[in-house]
Amino acid sequence: MYYYKMGQGGKANQLYDTRDHKHLQPFLLFAHAFAGYDTTSCFFGKGKMKLTKLLLQNDSIRALALKFYEPEDELL
Repeated sequence: MYYYKMGQGGKANQLYDTRDHKHLQPFLLFAHAFAGYDTTSCFFGKGKMKLTKLLLQNDSIRALALKFYEPEDELL
């Protein structure tokens, strides 16, 4: 699957291939649930990319995010 992001403010347009980002697959639903739609996150300046970068840099946040998929687990 391909995603096309139009550049704004002089930035170039970008074409993304989901096969290039397999390391992010476990976190897609989590990122969408917590960052919301692009129209929601743009108002607060907390988009999916910011959350994705945090997930990639922090092992403990990644472990907590994976608990999101465990239906019988309690987070607290």
